[in-house]
Amino acid sequence: MRSTSPASSCRPRWLAACAFAALILAAPAPAHDAVARFDDAVARGLPADVVTGEGMLRIDERLRADVTYADNRREPLFHVTWQGEPGVAVRHGDVLRVVLGGPGERRVVVVDDRGVRAATRSTSAHRPLPSNRIDPDPTPALRRSGADGSGAAYTDMYLYVYVEDGLENDETTEGGEWSEGWTDDDLVSTFFAAWIEQATRDHFDGLTVHLYLRRHVPGVTTRFAPTATSLDDWKSRLTYLYPPDDETPRHDAPNRLNLFLVRGYAQLPGYVGRVDRLEGHYGMASVSSHPTVPSHEIGHLLGERHELARAGKDTNGRRCVTTMWPNADSLFCGHFSAENIGAARETEARLGRFGP
Repeated sequence: MRSTSPASSCRPRWLAACAFAALILAAPAPAHDAVARFDDAVARGLPADVVTGEGMLRIDERLRADVTYADNRREPLFHVTWQGEPGVAVRHGDVLRVVLGGPGERRVVVVDDRGVRAATRSTSAHRPLPSNRIDPDPTPALRRSGADGSGAAYTDMYLYVYVEDGLENDETTEGGEWSEGWTDDDLVSTFFAAWIEQATRDHFDGLTVHLYLRRHVPGVTTRFAPTATSLDDWKSRLTYLYPPDDETPRHDAPNRLNLFLVRGYAQLPGYVGRVDRLEGHYGMASVSSHPTVPSHEIGHLLGERHELARAGKDTNGRRCVTTMWPNADSLFCGHFSAENIGAARETEARLGRFGP
């Protein structure tokens, strides 16, 4: 039987063209093909393996979560294993990002038309602002009637994240330090992907998290200097100055949490985070401190407390502390303590906020 390979079927005068064709066929697939194969694998069913030029990506399962970006694209999240290391994969447009590691040493692998590479933003170089206190102890929770304590039927949590105007731009701070701008992809990879996985896999059975990123909302994301009443001022904006009626559910719905991301301090004197109260619905968090600050504030809104944080060991055997630890200059383990997860479950079993 005659070979049908490009080289064997070439006539002498076509050898140069055939050699070029053989080179093209033998060349590794471009990175964007890996994104297409990822989408195909998801469509066929999980778990599945995707081969890239840099290694094997195993898609374990789709998380009960989605992200709606400021451009109104809604994308799913996945639990994956990249070169033997567990992580979270996030799709946005023509790009696939794989988030690996804990908050103190988070790494992001980007797959797009430019290839497979590490993200240019360093997510491990976060230096705390001069005050090492993340936030004050929250105001005690309101004692509201809710579920009967037998366990809530967790279904959907809506987390609306408002991004301060100008946060997308590079700038030099008053202290003379250069501050890099934040894209939506940066925010999701750095602050929210790992938290979403923990919330859906560890905190609550059956919970689906819907994350919305909102930018340039008149009267709501306007930049302002921090004061001793920053959070109350922003909450008033969201509630009275410009009620975003196009958002579902509304900002005051029981199963919705609202977070304002800012550069620099969130509130004076020297706090990088703040919530309206324990088990509340409104919070502020700085992107200029430790990557755990936004998830720390969300933890307070779920009923988690500083005193239930615990020390432990990370994967390298170093002493670390869990996410609700009150000081930002510590090495964080990258997860919540079992005690705080229990507190969040108790809160939602009592309040039953995350219903249909």
